[in-house]
Amino acid sequence: MFGCAFMSNLEKLINAIKLRDIDQIKAILDEDTTLVNAYDETGATALHYAAFDGLREIVRLLLDRGAEINSRDRQFGATPAGWAIEYLRERGGHLDIELRDFVYAIEHGDTRSLARFLQRFPALREARDVNGKPFRQLAEESGNRENYRPLSIADPWASTAMRYKQLRQVCARLAVRDLSTHVLTPLAGRKIPRACAHRGEQSRFRAAAAAPSIRS
Repeated sequence: MFGCAFMSNLEKLINAIKLRDIDQIKAILDEDTTLVNAYDETGATALHYAAFDGLREIVRLLLDRGAEINSRDRQFGATPAGWAIEYLRERGGHLDIELRDFVYAIEHGDTRSLARFLQRFPALREARDVNGKPFRQLAEESGNRENYRPLSIADPWASTAMRYKQLRQVCARLAVRDLSTHVLTPLAGRKIPRACAHRGEQSRFRAAAAAPSIRS
């Protein structure tokens, strides 16, 4: 019986917040001060709802009445500050410090931090920095291959290495040992070992020749 009454009063408090009814909020809290930090059935407090709607005056009132400013909701572990910008996050918005920290992680090859950022904000893979540059482009320009995987960027050198391995295997079967000298072939201007080209084996290197370049 007590639980039902308690929840009913909490629901009234949250409803009063949504209606911006400050007098009603004060009356409810005067009757039961514990409601200021009570959790509703979704796991949120009154301060979460006030922050989400950007109700500064009500937020101030709740804090003056003892609301815990960093209380975490029980569904996502988010604080009222997190709820305050949630509607912008849903549209891809982020705090300036978050964007700058993400750029810092990319520039310094901090893959641990990158993974943590992307786990929390997957949309960052398609986002841009404060200057409008896509994070994927920033990662590619960094020259750090460790950045590629967290940002789901295909590693061009990985495919090149695989093709070159295949090329070496073919040359080994042809007893070609010198891979340091290359010639341009009709295969889109790619390079293959001169000795293999002279043996008429160009068609066998089509997979290898698709790489940006072949290095010994």
